[in-house]
Amino acid sequence: MVKQQRWKIIIDLCQNNKKVYNEDLKIACKTSIATVRRDLQQMEDLKLVQRFHGGVTLNPDANELPMVYRSNEQISEKTWIAKQAALQIKDNQTIYLDAGSSTYEMIPFIHSKNITVVTIGIPHLALLMEKDIRTKVAPVSRTINKKGLKIK
Repeated sequence: MVKQQRWKIIIDLCQNNKKVYNEDLKIACKTSIATVRRDLQQMEDLKLVQRFHGGVTLNPDANELPMVYRSNEQISEKTWIAKQAALQIKDNQTIYLDAGSSTYEMIPFIHSKNITVVTIGIPHLALLMEKDIRTKVAPVSRTINKKGLKIK
């Protein structure tokens, strides 16, 4: 099971239970206790969870899940919205794409010619450049937010 799937299971279990124990996560994720501990450490570093001896709870101060998690949620809805939004882009336009998972899903459906995209999304930059779309980074203070994968 890949990390994204494990993180989704961990977050879902934490949302449904006040406390979740490492042993339960090991079983639910079908992985080793060492992998569970590594995942929890990374998630705690991102301030998504709070670890305690033998388990974890959701961080009550966490206000935004990382894009890597959000990108796996409501995929069919995001795809439909992404296609519709991409159809609104006309040739020769300059558009702004925020650093969200839904706007990221839109990029493969952009077929307009001679457009410029302004964004602060790091994953967005790579995909836009891969598609050979002229891309600019929005003027920012150049701090990288690890959790949301955006420049601010």
